[in-house]
Amino acid sequence: MGSKFRQVGEYGCDILDATSPQTGDWFAISFLSDTVFSALTSNATIEGSIGDFTFPKGLTFYAQVTGFTLASGAVVCYNDPA
Repeated sequence: MGSKFRQVGEYGCDILDATSPQTGDWFAISFLSDTVFSALTSNATIEGSIGDFTFPKGLTFYAQVTGFTLASGAVVCYNDPA
């Protein structure tokens, strides 16, 4: 089995821009536009409030993510094959 990072998208993805709470099991999020979260559940250590960060268009954030709420923006969430 190949590395998750070599196989991005092999197990599907979700393209989201809704500001309602989202749940799933994702290992990476790519930003289609400058994006701000109002909530994020992940294994990442984030200092301060998640709402203080703007994730720029084109960035890919690698972390185990199980839920989030967007304040603004659009994302592609890559399903975790585990």
